[in-house]
Formats: sequence, structure tokens, C-alpha cells
Amino acid sequence: MHGPVSGGADVLLTDRLELRRWSEDDRRGWTELCRDPEVMRFIGAGVTWDADQIAAGFERNLLRWEQDGFGWRSIRVRDTGQWAGFVALNRLDAAATRMMRPGDLEIGWWLARSAWGRGYASEAAAAARAEAFGRLACTRLIARVRPENAASAKVAERLGMHLLGGDVGRSGEPILVYGLDRPR
Repeated sequence: MHGPVSGGADVLLTDRLELRRWSEDDRRGWTELCRDPEVMRFIGAGVTWDADQIAAGFERNLLRWEQDGFGWRSIRVRDTGQWAGFVALNRLDAAATRMMRPGDLEIGWWLARSAWGRGYASEAAAAARAEAFGRLACTRLIARVRPENAASAKVAERLGMHLLGGDVGRSGEPILVYGLDRPR
């Protein structure tokens, strides 16, 4: 992992990344991710989204900040300004996984293919973990990972997360649920 996190609620900074509050500026990158079959093979049903799904998902992500005061963050590489994807903290209802408890937050990350293999997911997720256990005082983080997504499983493990078990996602897909309790 890279160095400490700095910044306020709207922007988190790591050694290499800027994690900004989700905004209208992220619509193009979001659309590209949702249309990329290689990215989407590990999300939900494993297929790209149509225009209505893309628009609805984007609006939900904007609304999270208004409702919760946290949510999805756009990842930019500080040296180049390259948009690399996003990292997210979400409140989920208990239907999301039978392993959810009150006070849990979900952590997730989607990266553009151009950003794969550089450690950005781990760096961004570590910053989001710090925010979750710090500013947001959450009791436990969970991550839902498709079993075939070895790269995301490694990110979860680098965060200190442990496999809680298997479950079924909303689209009927098998998922692995990882968890990490708030440090004492």
C-alpha cells in the first residue's frame, strides 16, 4: 500500500491518486466502464449495461452523496489527471447479502482497463477503508467479489479482509463476501 490519506470529505489524496466526490464530470468515464465487456464480466450479471441502466446507475451514485454524505469517488492519477475508475462506499440493504449486519458498509472498485495492474485499486480502496473506519465510524466493511475475479479478491485481502463465505448476488450470480471489522 501507498502512504497516508489526506484531504477532506469531498477529496481524498494518496501518494498517487486523487479520489473525488462523484459528480457530473464522471458520466463519460462511467458510461465507458459500463459498456466495456472486460470490466463488466465481473459486475452483476456479467454483461454490459444498456443506456437506461447506465443512466439510472449514474443517478443513484450521485444521490448517495446527497442522502448519506459519502458514496462513490472518481479515481484520478495525480501526475497525469488520467481518470482511472472509481472506488465506492455504500450502505446496502440486508437483501444485498445475508452476511450484512446493521452498520456495515460495502466497499467496491471498478477500474478502467487502462488502469489495471498498477496497484490503483488497492491504493484507492485503502483510502476508502480509512474513511469508512475514521470519518464514517463504520463497524464493518464488506466486499462482494465474483469467484472468478482473482484480482479483486487480492485487493480485498490486501485490505485485511477475510472471506466470510459464499452468497448469491442480485442477478443470481455467485459471489464471495469478504469482511473486515473496525479496528479497536
